[in-house]
Amino acid sequence: MIAASAAFQLGPDLLEMGTDARGHWAMSGWILSPALAGMLCLWASMRSQRTDRQAWGNLAAGCLLWAAGTIVWNANLAAFPGPGDAAYLFACLFFVVGMFRYTVGERAISLVKVCDFAIAASAVSLALLIAFRGHLEASPLPGFGKAVAFLYPVCGFAAAAFGLTCLALHASARRRPATRLLVIAATLHASADLFYGLSELDGGYTVGMEYDALWLASYLMISWAATEHIARLRAAPVEANAGRRWAAEALVPALAVGIVAVAWLATQERVGAMLWLSGTAAIALPFLIGVREHLVLRGERELKIAAHASREELSSVLESTTDSVIVLDPNWILTYVNGRAASLLGHAGLKPGANLWDLFPEEVGGAFHQAYRRAVDTQEPVQLEGRLLALGKWLEVHAYPSTDKLTIFFRDITERRRSREEIHRLAMTDSLTGLNNRVVFRERLREKVASESVAVIVFDLDTFKEVNDTHGHPVGDEVLVRFGERMLGCAGDALVARLGGDEFAVIVGGGRKEAEAFAERVVVAIADPFEVSVGPIEMRASMGIALAPDNGRDPDEVFKKADIALFSAKAHDPGRFHFFEQEMEVELLRMQSLKADLAKALPKHQFETVYQPILSLRDNSVRGFETLIRWRHPERGMVPPDEFIPVIEETGAIADIGGWVLDEALRSAGNWPDRISVAVNLSPCQFRGEGLQHTVRAALAKSGVAPPRLELEITESVLLQGSERNLALLHSLRNMGVKIALDDFGVGYSSLSYLRTFPFTRVKIDRSFVKGIDANPQSIAIVKSVVDIAAAMGMQVTAEGIETRQEFDCIRTLGCDAVQGFFIGRPTARGTELAALEKVDADMIWRATGDSRLPGRG
Repeated sequence: MIAASAAFQLGPDLLEMGTDARGHWAMSGWILSPALAGMLCLWASMRSQRTDRQAWGNLAAGCLLWAAGTIVWNANLAAFPGPGDAAYLFACLFFVVGMFRYTVGERAISLVKVCDFAIAASAVSLALLIAFRGHLEASPLPGFGKAVAFLYPVCGFAAAAFGLTCLALHASARRRPATRLLVIAATLHASADLFYGLSELDGGYTVGMEYDALWLASYLMISWAATEHIARLRAAPVEANAGRRWAAEALVPALAVGIVAVAWLATQERVGAMLWLSGTAAIALPFLIGVREHLVLRGERELKIAAHASREELSSVLESTTDSVIVLDPNWILTYVNGRAASLLGHAGLKPGANLWDLFPEEVGGAFHQAYRRAVDTQEPVQLEGRLLALGKWLEVHAYPSTDKLTIFFRDITERRRSREEIHRLAMTDSLTGLNNRVVFRERLREKVASESVAVIVFDLDTFKEVNDTHGHPVGDEVLVRFGERMLGCAGDALVARLGGDEFAVIVGGGRKEAEAFAERVVVAIADPFEVSVGPIEMRASMGIALAPDNGRDPDEVFKKADIALFSAKAHDPGRFHFFEQEMEVELLRMQSLKADLAKALPKHQFETVYQPILSLRDNSVRGFETLIRWRHPERGMVPPDEFIPVIEETGAIADIGGWVLDEALRSAGNWPDRISVAVNLSPCQFRGEGLQHTVRAALAKSGVAPPRLELEITESVLLQGSERNLALLHSLRNMGVKIALDDFGVGYSSLSYLRTFPFTRVKIDRSFVKGIDANPQSIAIVKSVVDIAAAMGMQVTAEGIETRQEFDCIRTLGCDAVQGFFIGRPTARGTELAALEKVDADMIWRATGDSRLPGRG
């Protein structure tokens, strides 16, 4: 740019041009440079958007008008002012507007910005008027010509001064580089116009003056500004330093006054002490006023910024909170409503300026109105839950008062209230039957035993477990529902509750007579089968009854005694009811003591195995032994198996004890002849876990006994409970080579069907069919049928419980394969099996005779 300006200025001298050539040279530069600037400004305008498009459009218009004015001026060289001067002045106007629009940018054009431009233009005009006074007075030009000559530098310097003001106050960081170039261009142009105006005032301008290059340089600078703007279009917008803008804002009027004062001083011919003092005061006073205004504005701006930041932060917090928020003034007028509040309440008029009670008139005098009034009167926060009638919603509200407003936070808790009510209902009601649950039962029992005579009846469905195992839990649930319905039919004023599982309880007002009457009604009510999805099912219920105050006043004690009575009923009289007696508690304590002792029996080696011989009727020789368990208690002596085996099954200890019995049986069998097998009973409980197959395989491997010598005896309940899984487990045991016998055959209601379900190797006829069979034709017919069925299916038959010679002979006549019982041999202790074997074999001659009982058999 400097090189182009220098070439423009020095070219005519270096090329020794004449007067006409110099004019053409100057005209070319003055036309081409603004035309180039105008084209670049047009390009910048087309590349820009909104305000920037307008700004660069005005700058382009100014440049092109100046080029056009130069053409017109060249054609009317002698005229001043002429048509070209009009174009020049309009070009200055477009230039000022373009700079104004560009530096202000997207901000609103406020009165402050207009005042900034007015101050700059006024200061420049006044300063130039003072400086030009002598030239204006002495110029031969007419008044209009003087005005035009004066307006050129005024417009240029006003544009430059306003550009500086905008650069300090308004220009953003992205616009600042181009703004600087435009300010420099305006300054260069105004300087050339100043010299041009003085020349016209003093006698006329001629081409080739020393300042001619300044016009060229100014338009090259505008071209540079346009390219700078285009280059930064893609840059991220960065806001100007706000602090920097308002720091200079107060100094604008002071600088304007200072410029006028300096211009005044510069025109004075005599400079005395008073003049210097006056001039210094004229400069210092507006400067001090500006500094004071700056300090005041800075404090005010800081307060506004802080207040705005606080409002923005508070608004951001209130809009992001999960609560709905409204703010009321002392007249109940809404001053703030966040988005969640507007969305939750859904009221079209819920906005700042509306009266809350005009929007919700039905709430006046209600819970919300009273709570808000109390908060305002007491200046203390209030909290409540209430139902908003207009919307049918439950709200949780927190109201916080201050001297000039009431801030209310609230949220919709309708679903929470419903959930709470449902939870309360579920907490008090059995979900399956709809009866009262254990919580309600205990609460009502506590109330009643403290004030009146009542009976507590506890129920247990005796065969419910079998129903669940046979038909599945959904059918079991149906049975529970039907039982509950029949209980309610018998209840009257009594409270009926389901405590869990198949356990029900009733609180009956009165004494023994009322309780017995209710229990009898229940017995009758459940005598008829329950109609469920799989058909009719027969049920019976055992009941235990305790009386208050006869059996105590403590509700837990009364319930415990009813439970003890239930235990007695189930053990001795299933399907009926027992009133609590003190002996029942003694029996229960004995059973609890038995359980405690059983837990220590295995670790202390108190269990023993004994072996009862099994006689083959095919060759009258012992074919094997059945393993039986005995418990030698250190204090009670020998405890009968039927007393402790149900207990170890109930406690779950049967898995460990059953595994021990299997190990002991196979270890003993390892000392027997290979033709002698060993039978071990399996409890249904041993099939519930996953380790039975592993236990059997490990015991066989440890003992070295061949699998076919082991016979596992099961009852039909094994197939009744989880039949598919248990059948698969039995098949896996059978595939190992182990024999499987069906024990106690005939006592179950579906024994015959199980002979088709699984290929048993042996069927053992229960002793109930053997006892006295020689005198019982029905038993003979049953046993004969079992023998024939088993033979047809390839199974062997063993008769248990043979105690007399007549039973033995009858069973042998019916075709059973084997027998066992006291008549054959009593269980013998471990280590004496071989001796027992020899004794049984030696007794063969006695079995061949007709004697009624072998000697020594008891």
